Amino acid sequence: MGTLPSIAQAAANPNRVVGLMLEGSFIQEQLPPFSFLALGITPSPIAFSRIPAELDPRRHAPNITLPKLFLQSKDDTITPFDSARELYDLAAEPKFFVPLSGLHTHSILIDPNYAAGEGVS
Repeated sequence: MGTLPSIAQAAANPNRVVGLMLEGSFIQEQLPPFSFLALGITPSPIAFSRIPAELDPRRHAPNITLPKLFLQSKDDTITPFDSARELYDLAAEPKFFVPLSGLHTHSILIDPNYAAGEGVS
């Protein structure tokens, strides 16, 4: 579903969500411009400025009290590790962060910690 709509939906409908698992999460202003090209979207400063406030993860993350699992690769060049860590730091408890290795969306294939939950902090 994606970081922005997933967090917004969990905040809007906490009784319909049991938890969040966010892989490759981010704060939109911290994405490198080429991230959108990798996702097949033409980058545009106008697009950044038009993301509705309702989808801003900084607005919702501190208020979601459901369990949250953040999975993020240190090698991800699409969604920066530091951005995911910042979003994790903003999130309310309970929350867990698992640092992984591998390029964007490749961690599930190469990192044994992905399924094991090793390194959860």
